[in-house]
Amino acid sequence: MRQKNQDAGLINRIKNIPDVFIHYFSNKKMIDNHQKKNFTTNHAGIIIALMKNDKKDVLTYSEGIDLLINYFNKRGELFDIYPCETKADVKEVIERKEVNRIWIFGHGWMGGLYFEKNDELKYSDFKTLTEEQKKDFIGQFHCNTDADLDFSLAAYILKPNGKKFIKKGYRCVHQNRLAIECCNKKNWDCNESCEQRN
Repeated sequence: MRQKNQDAGLINRIKNIPDVFIHYFSNKKMIDNHQKKNFTTNHAGIIIALMKNDKKDVLTYSEGIDLLINYFNKRGELFDIYPCETKADVKEVIERKEVNRIWIFGHGWMGGLYFEKNDELKYSDFKTLTEEQKKDFIGQFHCNTDADLDFSLAAYILKPNGKKFIKKGYRCVHQNRLAIECCNKKNWDCNESCEQRN
């Protein structure tokens, strides 16, 4: 069932092929050149969940990470980029109390992320995080299928007054870029006002 949903999601995401190639090369270079900051204070974390040796990663790099980087730089906000190749990598970032806001890019479903060889990270694994580790913002910019919002990462680790951007269904490059542009303008108080369907 999930494989069929993954394939349908991939078809949906590549319907805007020009967006993918326009943004892939510059974004990949920007991310590869990013110097790890290792902050010990609160900061935004951009998680890029990668599937090594998978052509789907071309899509992930095109999703609007550049728009977030520009947003943070313009506002002088602390942020770091976390390329993650395993679920252990993602777990480490999510559990860091200093990462108080999270944007997640990759391939997944409402309740988690996919990795290589049918390996997956389930967001329900984080339901025991301490209050100190919970987040002020969560954005899931991967496909959010197969479950209700009750299974999103926000359902488990978002602070009571926290904000989120999580939309049920498949996501594509063009759709995510439009949503990120809209949310940037609203300083990420945008879950209800920036849904784009394309």
